[in-house]
Amino acid sequence: MHNGLRRLLNDRKEVIKSYDYLSGAGFNFGISTHKIEREGKLLSCVYEYALMNIKDEQFLITKT
Repeated sequence: MHNGLRRLLNDRKEVIKSYDYLSGAGFNFGISTHKIEREGKLLSCVYEYALMNIKDEQFLITKT
């Protein structure tokens, strides 16, 4: 899961992917290492990567 997020971002600062895309890539939404609050929203994190549901099953993935 951690390696999958690293591959998704590659050298980019952030990327937007759909729930279906992430599920198909093997991401498990039930697993996180911690949560952080940013801009009033709670983000689920997997190590140094944070996921935020931005709209209609679209997720912003960033490196924290």
